[in-house]
Amino acid sequence: MLFRSAGFGQRGGGEGLRTSGFSETVDLGMIGPIKRDPGIVMRVELPDRTGLQMDRFYLRGMAYDRYDGKSWTTRLGHRRALIESPLGTFTVRSASSHSSRPAGQIIRQTILLEALDTAVLFAAPSPESISGQFLAIQSDPTGAIYLPFPPSSRIEYTVHSRLTPVAPADLQFSPAEYTEVFGQHFLQLPESSERVGALAREIVGAKTSAYEKAQAIETYLSRHYRYSLDISSGMHARPLEEFLFERKTGYCEHYATAMVVLLRNVGVPARRSEEHTS
Repeated sequence: MLFRSAGFGQRGGGEGLRTSGFSETVDLGMIGPIKRDPGIVMRVELPDRTGLQMDRFYLRGMAYDRYDGKSWTTRLGHRRALIESPLGTFTVRSASSHSSRPAGQIIRQTILLEALDTAVLFAAPSPESISGQFLAIQSDPTGAIYLPFPPSSRIEYTVHSRLTPVAPADLQFSPAEYTEVFGQHFLQLPESSERVGALAREIVGAKTSAYEKAQAIETYLSRHYRYSLDISSGMHARPLEEFLFERKTGYCEHYATAMVVLLRNVGVPARRSEEHTS
């Protein structure tokens, strides 16, 4: 699998290729037309793909939990150093290792990554270990993996990730009580117009489970909005409202923001992640 760049600038002298979706702050209201660049930024091989059952393959980077109406940032950015054992292999502590659920399949990925202006290392969720010629690897509470600094040259690494199977209980209605801290991170909403909340409630209707609500919102966005990379630049006081009610055309940043904010408006915890899919 080859992943091509979609960015705002070319590679400069001694600089990594600047691409969209890798920065630690995503300014929804400031993004203009995405530059189409045929350059390949990442190559991914699945050596053990025989027998893997996947509709889609995702690579996840950073996750964001706070949206102020214009920009996404993370308040979960504290990074810890991963333990190297054995030599060259770093263990990632993931939620799956502490779960009572049945273990999912292991996906081994060999990734060749060009020098970008980010320290993030992409991996399929949920990563359990990462191997490569690294001096140090870091991870944050969301499971994102980082180098201490952005690489200055092409790097190659191997990740072992474990799929998290969906349990039947996940698809049923189960009223949840979230802690205050959890809600502050994943139910936080900006001072948005009542129109966004009203739209969210209209979309989900009488649906009760989180899965049904998410499915309804996803279907609504795919049916009523058009995907395009050619979006005019310019400031807008409420970029999400502009996308939902006026322009109704956008790309990944707009769809992801709309999905998360609509979910939070109907009480479903959500976060925004940078992902690539194939």
